[in-house]
Amino acid sequence: MFHVQCRNTTIFNAGNCSLVGGTWRLPSFNASQCASIGQACYGRRHFSLKNSSDCSLCREEVRDIYGYYTGTWSNDSLVPLAWKPRAWVSQNQWVEIIPQYKIDDLFRKCASLPLCAVHGSLAHHAAL
Repeated sequence: MFHVQCRNTTIFNAGNCSLVGGTWRLPSFNASQCASIGQACYGRRHFSLKNSSDCSLCREEVRDIYGYYTGTWSNDSLVPLAWKPRAWVSQNQWVEIIPQYKIDDLFRKCASLPLCAVHGSLAHHAAL
């Protein structure tokens, strides 16, 4: 059994959830069960406790708290596997790179110059 909504997330049974004023809900398996959880005022990327009139005054909208989306079944497919003999070879390679601290230093120096006028440098090309 899972709980969807209880004010104290450390509570794991319905009896204790109601003791702290929470609402114990089972997972929804269809759109009507999902919609029965209710609606709330939504604005600025989160739900708030505003009533519907305050919600509209703030140009926010009342919407379902949870959305229900049906799954899509797809056909299975086999991935062909092949056994390969174990090879004890190095997976690492030595390559030449520019150390990150040097790139950071270059950009710090560039930022301290007026209008970042460093012609022919990495910073100049990155700004283009």
